[in-house]
Amino acid sequence: MQISPNEIEHLKKYISNRISYARYYAQGGWLRIEINKVDILTDGRIAIYLLLNDDVPNQIDKIEFYTSDNELFASGDETINKELSGGDVLYRYTIALSQTLE
Repeated sequence: MQISPNEIEHLKKYISNRISYARYYAQGGWLRIEINKVDILTDGRIAIYLLLNDDVPNQIDKIEFYTSDNELFASGDETINKELSGGDVLYRYTIALSQTLE
């Protein structure tokens, strides 16, 4: 059985609307940051953007995304150094949905 392409598009919109905010780990603690935007890209992936500007420390070690129910959606270790990048960083996390028939 296969999920219809229409329902996959609905799932992408649902996931996009569920992502509410992010947290990053820097300087020994967690800080909350608002999501800059969430898009569905032309290739079908979901992209979540964070703007790491002057308010954010230069070194980021981890990032977590949370749902509107304050539940963890995704997390991972990162190595982001804003000084090496030359200033503000626009961070993009992408999600690809696929299905496998077995």
